[in-house]
Amino acid sequence: VAFVYTKKRSEFGKHCNFTNGETQILESILPTHIYDDSYQQRKSVVTGIDTTPHYSETEVNTERVVMKSTSMQHIEGGWPKDVDFTEQSDVKRFRKKVEKDEDFQHAMKTLVPMVERCMKQNNAVNIYEEYFDYETKHYSEPPFAMGLAVFRDPSPVTRSATSVNWHPDGSSSGKLAVSYAVKTFQDERLSKIPNSSYIWDVTNSNRPIVELISPSPLTCLRYNPKSSDTLCVSLSTDGMMFWWDTRKLDEPIDSLVLETDSKGGGTKLGGSSIDYSTEAGPTKFLIGTEQGIVMSLNLRNKKINNGITIFDTGAGKHHSPIPSIQRNPTHNKYFMTVGDWSARIWSEDIKTPIITMPYQSSVMTNGCWSPTRAGLLYITRSDGVLDVWDIGHSQNEVAYSHKVSDSSLSSISIEGNSQGGGKLVAVGDAKGIVSLLEVCDSLAQPQPNEKASVNAIFERETKREKNLEVREREVKRAKAQEDERRKREEKGPEDDANNKESEMLRRLEEEFFSATKSKDD
Repeated sequence: VAFVYTKKRSEFGKHCNFTNGETQILESILPTHIYDDSYQQRKSVVTGIDTTPHYSETEVNTERVVMKSTSMQHIEGGWPKDVDFTEQSDVKRFRKKVEKDEDFQHAMKTLVPMVERCMKQNNAVNIYEEYFDYETKHYSEPPFAMGLAVFRDPSPVTRSATSVNWHPDGSSSGKLAVSYAVKTFQDERLSKIPNSSYIWDVTNSNRPIVELISPSPLTCLRYNPKSSDTLCVSLSTDGMMFWWDTRKLDEPIDSLVLETDSKGGGTKLGGSSIDYSTEAGPTKFLIGTEQGIVMSLNLRNKKINNGITIFDTGAGKHHSPIPSIQRNPTHNKYFMTVGDWSARIWSEDIKTPIITMPYQSSVMTNGCWSPTRAGLLYITRSDGVLDVWDIGHSQNEVAYSHKVSDSSLSSISIEGNSQGGGKLVAVGDAKGIVSLLEVCDSLAQPQPNEKASVNAIFERETKREKNLEVREREVKRAKAQEDERRKREEKGPEDDANNKESEMLRRLEEEFFSATKSKDD
């Protein structure tokens, strides 16, 4: 269906015609609160839009589960509650009552043959037989160390942790003494450096428990294992060694000049490190010098070069000052030194090192023996790495390396003694930060037959060095004899003429005296 309609153009309306005119108010509506209840104010919403994906990070440090083997000894038990086994009268009364019971007698007749049979088997077969002389402990995991705490120097001036020392009671006391100083010559910090050192509690790394203020910055801080001792010794780079009485520190009670020859003409050596051990002898000292030469001092032999023994001054010495020297806690005759890029092990019986570690890529700054393992050696380096050497396992490779800090390490100390410990290691660096590490059991617990095997290694290397010294003397003697023979061959004709002339003069003298004597007769 279609419908057509028409409409004239005049009926469409006219175009709008706008003109400028005066402003007129057609209607004015004043604000009112009548309709407020009919409306609700819309809450403002702020939305942030970002195309970056969101991530979350969570760090959890769980407690380690320590597993150990224990045993239980059964002494008394199985008594009724009304029976006190500590009272003999109660025990006897209860036993008489039980022994009269018919069930007890029947149970004993049944159990006695079984127990007797087991006892006879135990007597016939040694159930505790050891098939090997010793059992070697095998650790399934490689050696490792875990950081426990970090102790930061409270001073605003950056100082180096020059020494770290554990309390003589070890980890049971939880105290750690740290000295701080700036050892750089003509450093700008020397004018404003504080003179304080601290004692820390290992359970609280936020602030020290004791502050020690000295007249000048300390370079070494040690606990006195026996408070009754009043004597101490000091060493200086000026080549002087002093003994002091702590009750009177105005002047030293004795002194010694570190010279290679006390009779004169010797070289004066500056001291850089010292070691004293009562187990080795109350009069023995080990001294490391700035020239890299090792010295041994025995006050009982003061008549011979003031008791000073000079070790190798040639190829065996260090190429830099010796920052650390220490005796082996188990075998006191042997000691280690750290300097330049290597560490060396020495014996008192020979003047050359018996073991020289391979040179490393960075300078070695300090070192010490493990107090629990005879062949374990800890060495700090200038690149912030702690190396652990196992002499009994390998003398050419590091057993374990641990990155402690980004700055140079300066000091190290291990808690414990030969009776126990050895798990906590405190390492200080050049920025005054002391890191507390816990090593695994394989680096702390002594291995079976370790003392004997390490001692055998030391004796073998000592014997080898002695044989090399003997061989070197023989080669030098043979060379000297060969040079003397060549010199005689070169002067052979002249020597024959001189010998003939001497023989002729001697003959003439004999003839003259014989003729004179005959005339007198």
